[in-house]
Amino acid sequence: MAQTGEARAEADHETLQLLHEISTRQLEILQEQRESQQKQDAVLAAILAKLGAESLGKLT
Repeated sequence: MAQTGEARAEADHETLQLLHEISTRQLEILQEQRESQQKQDAVLAAILAKLGAESLGKLT
């Protein structure tokens, strides 16, 4: 019975380690996505600012 408990504990430990690795990787992916989104937002803001400046120039 003790061996069964030890085997179960070892399996649980391995499962928890794997879940931790998956969660860590998911966090890294989310951080990369956030950085990518921030870069896209900056590019879009620059484009909109340029278009806005060009539109203002046409009005004057």
